[in-house]
Amino acid sequence: MRILREGLADGKAGELFKAKELAVAARNAANMVAQQAFATAFEACAAVGSMPAFNWALIDQAIEKRVADLIAEKVSLTQLQQDGQRLQLEKRVKQLRALQWLFQISPSASVWSQWIC
Repeated sequence: MRILREGLADGKAGELFKAKELAVAARNAANMVAQQAFATAFEACAAVGSMPAFNWALIDQAIEKRVADLIAEKVSLTQLQQDGQRLQLEKRVKQLRALQWLFQISPSASVWSQWIC
């Protein structure tokens, strides 16, 4: 440092050392702010332990209702696959799609609808 001081003009060396001192002071101030922020965050984390327990009852009820709905849907789909009701519904869907197509291509399709339905 002494060599640096001697190598520079008196005014420049003084300016550099003042800038260094200001930088060190700024770093120390930033460290103190960071320590205070850490202490505040730590106190906030400690306060989390005093929070009341969460009430899961509403969520549990919603889940139970959804499970019951899914079980009912599973039963109805299983029944639909086992008996001939599926074939009847497929036939009806095809009829309705054909009727829809007829109405789209021709305004006079109402005559044809008597033959399909």
